[in-house]
Amino acid sequence: MTFHYRDPDGERLEIEADSFADGTPALYIDTTAPIRLHLDQVEDLVAGIRDTRRHAATPHPQAATQATDTAKDRWAQQLVAVLADLDRCAHGRHEGDPCIECDGTSRGNPYIGPDRVIGYSRYGRPLFLPARPLKHEPTAWHTAPTTKDHT
Repeated sequence: MTFHYRDPDGERLEIEADSFADGTPALYIDTTAPIRLHLDQVEDLVAGIRDTRRHAATPHPQAATQATDTAKDRWAQQLVAVLADLDRCAHGRHEGDPCIECDGTSRGNPYIGPDRVIGYSRYGRPLFLPARPLKHEPTAWHTAPTTKDHT
């Protein structure tokens, strides 16, 4: 079990049921940076920590869980790598990166422009290639970029 939290600035906190090398239950806490927590979310955070602690203290068949988590993690990493490559030019450089073949700066993927729909979500929401700084924000893929975002 993993408890996920993202603060208003986009910083992430994850608390995961884990164990020490000797098998003693533990909590693994990972953050991208210091987290700001709204006062009305303190109880949610505490409840998430308690639930994750309970899960860590409950015996689970580790081998099957770890194998599944590893496969899921590998699949997610591969999918993220594919998405991260969508803005590359034919020479393998991300849009805006130095590229000799593109006359100095990569112009990115000529088939996916900032104003083009590149697909649709399960519920028919259009998907766009977000501006470079927003590429790792899932919500940005559902928002039509403005010209200002891509300058």
